[in-house]
Amino acid sequence: MHKTNDHSLLFSEKNTDELIKIAENFLSSTAQKLAAIWELERRNELPENLAHLEQIIQSTTNELEILHSSSKKKLKTDENSYPYDTFWLRVFAKMIDSSILYLILFLLNKWFLKNIDFQIVNIISIIILYSYSILFNGLKGQTPGKMIMRIKIYKSKNESKIINIKQAIIRDLAPLILNITVVIVIIWIDKRIITAVNGKNTLSFASIMIWAVWSFLNIFCVLATKKHKAIHDLIAGSVVKRR
Repeated sequence: MHKTNDHSLLFSEKNTDELIKIAENFLSSTAQKLAAIWELERRNELPENLAHLEQIIQSTTNELEILHSSSKKKLKTDENSYPYDTFWLRVFAKMIDSSILYLILFLLNKWFLKNIDFQIVNIISIIILYSYSILFNGLKGQTPGKMIMRIKIYKSKNESKIINIKQAIIRDLAPLILNITVVIVIIWIDKRIITAVNGKNTLSFASIMIWAVWSFLNIFCVLATKKHKAIHDLIAGSVVKRR
């Protein structure tokens, strides 16, 4: 069975010289060139140079189709991954939330907690920190920082719904346990290092180290997972997406 395309019926009425001119004309489209070559081939009048031309056209056409298909797949992949590409948005959201929390704690320390023991202040700070995160994420699916950066936390099993309070608590459970553990260990087990000056320094240094390790592990997890999930997202069954 002979090869055909949209031009084949029309070209069947043309003479050999016209078909050769169409095939050799650089202004002719690929489909026109092929239709002319196939008609000449059907008539057993195909010149040798045009036989080679057909092979070149076919090869080029196949390569273009492969390239086009690959580009479409890549575009589709990029479109699918775009909503989850939130790494830097999360970083900036965290900076905004940290600034808000710093301001809140600064004002509380200045006006209400000035004369209270630093151990109690530290516990109050932890409560405020996690209440801020849990309440905003559990009720709105986003903290003020995430609102500004236009990202939201959704349920992994139903990405059209935001997480609930229970999932928000689970998301913050691991770092919360770490912080509480450090406070208990330093304050209640190793009382010898608690002094007016050294106690503060030790507690602060331990908290910084824990957050540094936790942040590093989270960054690695976000970059390594398909939907850029942090450790707490994997634990809580949540995912952060652009709105």
